[in-house]
Amino acid sequence: MRANDLDYRRSVANAVEDFYNPATTPEAQEGLAAFLEKRYPAWRR
Repeated sequence: MRANDLDYRRSVANAVEDFYNPATTPEAQEGLAAFLEKRYPAWRR
């Protein structure tokens, strides 16, 4: 039972890290800000 708990915690930690890393990019921040402000994002190229 303890091994299953450790596997679950590790899986959750990996999922959080997989989401957090791309969510902190400037492009993601601009996309979120544009959505909240109900405007089109000003993507940098």
